[in-house]
Amino acid sequence: MLKKIVKKISYFFYKIGYFESVRIESEKRQKRLNEMALIGENVWISSEASILNNAHPKEKFRIGKNSRIMGSLLLFDFDGEIEIGEDCFIGPNTRIWSAKKIKIGSRVLIAHNVNIHDNISHPLDAIERYNENVHFVNTGIHTKTDIKPAEIIIGDDVWIGFNATIMRGVKIGEGAIIGANTLVKEDIAPWTVNIGNPSRVIRTIESNK
Repeated sequence: MLKKIVKKISYFFYKIGYFESVRIESEKRQKRLNEMALIGENVWISSEASILNNAHPKEKFRIGKNSRIMGSLLLFDFDGEIEIGEDCFIGPNTRIWSAKKIKIGSRVLIAHNVNIHDNISHPLDAIERYNENVHFVNTGIHTKTDIKPAEIIIGDDVWIGFNATIMRGVKIGEGAIIGANTLVKEDIAPWTVNIGNPSRVIRTIESNK
């Protein structure tokens, strides 16, 4: 009987300690996030999401209220800016990496495994590419190289399907739909449905504005 009582008490204190450690880690994580980004009210950032801003003021990284983030958001060390509007959803394993600027409007839905990059990731020159990679492996810091950054703008009410890729320098008009597995290399007109590699318009949809 005494053993059972001791066991229950021990388990009780174990659970208290466990939940307290979870609470402390959650508070630490939230503090780190708030140091890296301006985060609006009621924003949910899942435990699998990552936000990385090592070198810029948090004003360069903005997430609007009521948005839900499950992907990877990154500013390169030498430059970059990400702005996400209100009531957006960023799906798991989606990567939004900026070396210039990526602006996403409000009420935008971005599915899982989407890639949005405002640059070509590595220099075209092989020697420069090798040296940059060696430096990153040794230091964890991206040095400034010629990765040809160009701003991406995604309008309000856009829906981007899973496995889509949005390349640098494009503008996606409001209300547009980007189908699954679509490669976007050119500007997308508002209120259109687009699929394919490269993307092509298959229909227009009525604006609800």
